Amino acid sequence: MERHCVVCGRIRDAHDFIRVSKGQKGRIILNETSGDGIVLCRDPDCVRRARETRVLESRFGAVTEDAYLRIARKIRSATPDKPANLVGMGLRSRKIVLGRTGVEQAMRSGKVRLILISRDTQKHTREWAETQSRMHHIPLVSWPGPGSFEDVVHKANCRVAGIMDEGIAEAIGKILLT
Repeated sequence: MERHCVVCGRIRDAHDFIRVSKGQKGRIILNETSGDGIVLCRDPDCVRRARETRVLESRFGAVTEDAYLRIARKIRSATPDKPANLVGMGLRSRKIVLGRTGVEQAMRSGKVRLILISRDTQKHTREWAETQSRMHHIPLVSWPGPGSFEDVVHKANCRVAGIMDEGIAEAIGKILLT
């Protein structure tokens, strides 16, 4: 079944949205399958625009700031596997280099579009990545996922990866930098 987002108007499958409705005690309820309410894209930009244009207030009356934060948290908790899927796609298409040496070589040739580092990276490696990011004007993102970075890139002791594909880098950056 298709729905349309009340903020951006995009038409998608119902599973791509978050249903927002108001409970009996006035509390905002997320992801109720039936009932009166509105649907929002699982896009952080739509939630931001809904907050700016006060979409929930116009539909439900007085709404606390907590409702928007809960929606944003729900979106973030639903997307941790999406960056992992993008990394997997990049690995299969050979658009991701792994390890410090590989990232250094790709940066020298100007191919890296985004640097990913593991959360548990040593201080020295983290400082190196931050320096390279500033020197080459490349965004640096720390891997937030529930699984370890090594599991995502399928390489033991790997703490750094360089994304060379513009589309994959932009998609991962959009998800992880919001």
